[in-house]
Amino acid sequence: MQLQFSKKSRWQNKWCYLFLLGVCFIGFWPIAFGIFSVKNDAIQYFLPFRYNISSAIQDGSLPLWSPFIYLGYPLHGDMQSGAWNPFVWIISLFARYDLTLFHIEYLLYIFLSGVGMFQLSRLMTDKPGIKLLAATAYMLSGYMFGSGQFINWIASAAFIPFIIHYYYQFLSSGKRSSAIITAIFCWLLLVCGYPADVIYLFYILLAMLLAGAWHKRKELRNRAYWKMFAGNYLLLILVFLGLSAPALISYVELLPYYTRGTGASYTESIQNAYELKNAVSFLNPWPAWSEDFNSITDPTGRNIFAGICVVCLFIFSLFYRWDKVTKFLLALLLFSFLFSLGDGFLVRKAAYYLLPGMNSFRHPSHFRLYVLLPIILLSCRGLYYITTRALPVRYFNLICFTFLAICLVMAISSYSPLVARIFTHLPGFNGTQLKQWLSSFSKGTLLFSGFAIQSIFLLLLIFLIKRKKVSIKAILFLHLANLFVFQVLFPVNFVSKTNPAVINKIIHAAPVNYDTNTSGQSLLDNSQDAFQYFENVGLYYFYNKKIGISKISNSPSFLSGMNEFLENDSVYNYVAQKPVAYLSDSINLSTGKINNITIDWNRIDLETESGIKVNLHLTQNYHHNWMAKVDGKPVTISKANIAFMSLPLEPGRHSVRFTYKPQPVYSGMIIFCITIVCLILSLFFYTSIKKQP
Repeated sequence: MQLQFSKKSRWQNKWCYLFLLGVCFIGFWPIAFGIFSVKNDAIQYFLPFRYNISSAIQDGSLPLWSPFIYLGYPLHGDMQSGAWNPFVWIISLFARYDLTLFHIEYLLYIFLSGVGMFQLSRLMTDKPGIKLLAATAYMLSGYMFGSGQFINWIASAAFIPFIIHYYYQFLSSGKRSSAIITAIFCWLLLVCGYPADVIYLFYILLAMLLAGAWHKRKELRNRAYWKMFAGNYLLLILVFLGLSAPALISYVELLPYYTRGTGASYTESIQNAYELKNAVSFLNPWPAWSEDFNSITDPTGRNIFAGICVVCLFIFSLFYRWDKVTKFLLALLLFSFLFSLGDGFLVRKAAYYLLPGMNSFRHPSHFRLYVLLPIILLSCRGLYYITTRALPVRYFNLICFTFLAICLVMAISSYSPLVARIFTHLPGFNGTQLKQWLSSFSKGTLLFSGFAIQSIFLLLLIFLIKRKKVSIKAILFLHLANLFVFQVLFPVNFVSKTNPAVINKIIHAAPVNYDTNTSGQSLLDNSQDAFQYFENVGLYYFYNKKIGISKISNSPSFLSGMNEFLENDSVYNYVAQKPVAYLSDSINLSTGKINNITIDWNRIDLETESGIKVNLHLTQNYHHNWMAKVDGKPVTISKANIAFMSLPLEPGRHSVRFTYKPQPVYSGMIIFCITIVCLILSLFFYTSIKKQP
């Protein structure tokens, strides 16, 4: 099969993008129309971190340090916080984050994932209907619905198709423009996505480079071509590093303080692996989210559904001669599937010990994303062969009838009397009742009903393919109907039972500025209301501008010093009884007074008064980028109480300023700005050259 890159009408593509936007809103109706909220880590980690980032930006500060998260936290060094995410910055320029803005960010990534897959499917065909089938399968796949609580996983899924598409274009043509666009999307993956995807995709791109070099070995013997290709490849790397400079420097700065800065153990690396029994979701995703479906895989990683049409078309595509793209995709599929099994196969273990970076992340089931990508792309190939009659339709009918037989056998074998009572207690329009009703279905009920309904779709698919002229629009419609029935109607894993208005009300009621009246109160007193809205927003001191304390640590980038502090009960209890800043003498007895304390992002000012030599203790996590001045003169900060900061003070009155100044990060921001200016100038130069007659 020849790869096609014919130019399509701009208007045609625009209509396709509008169609995908509509599918995005309808497919994810609970968050698009404000009915349900996302849940778990999305609410307890990602949303409060974004709220702190946007609050800093709204206050005219860089989102580097938050004094309100876990007794001081370097936001800029957390790879998953969103501190360098350009979309978070743009949103934060206009408003503080709430759940509505958070949901908009989700929808943006989901829409972009469809656009990216629409572009990537040009590897297989240039027919818009087939590309829409691939884009919608990807947007509404089991990976998307299963990963709802991890917005960075959704962001990864958005940018990976763009990266592969433009990188393939670059390897095919060597064009400078493709190299630059690839670099931009790689940067977006780094600052928006899941860090493990950066590592995993690096090896995919390396494999593509080696395969491309072998395919173009004759052209590479030409010195001029080699110099052009190598120069543009260097440009790709430089643009990526220039855009990523502040983020990369920040991440390196955090590593000495990060609990997993030296990597994850092998036991941790195979946590949440994909169990083979979850493969039932290829045909019927419903049982995977039932409460009595016992699996070692977390519910977020079980679903791999992409539509029955996609599965049948994918298998049909394998009956034809495999070109180099097909072989590469199948190799990626096989490797990724075996990798996702964790300790169930040797691939994950071999990668852990042999490939640099593969020992730094968990959740092997996450990498089913790279199983879905080849399946969806090759399904485009299958539909292309059906429309061109490159293969006899009887092969496709054989596949459909085989799956039909499997579905019927599974439905009959899983029949349960509970099926007859599915609609006995229909829920009202109350969101909580609807969610509880959906969650009450047993595995047997969902196996039977799902496979029975899937059998009907298979019969309809056979009927459409048997017609003399196959209608791509009809297959696309059937494909969408299949996805809507099995994914969109019951997005149980994606959302909670909470209405967004409830969460927004709590967030909007939080004070905008730090309350100085809480400075003299103990950390324990400041935490009295920390669990007041825990089910809805997590720890409330992330929002209420109080510096509180608790033993809950829900962060993938938790600080090792803080972790050690929480495990030491005697030190924890001592610090909990103190205010955020206090004075003590040589035997650690409280003495002296602290006045006029002002706590802001990246800066803390206070005045002290004591009759003897004392130590000033600030219960903010120690970091080497903190600087302190006493009466305008620099002093050295020491670590105290396992994780926090302290400095000595002479008798008398003093004015003390703590400032968080990560100088290397500022240098990285200058590099970023220079890179942006260069890209803008090159764009204007390219546009002016293009307009010349």
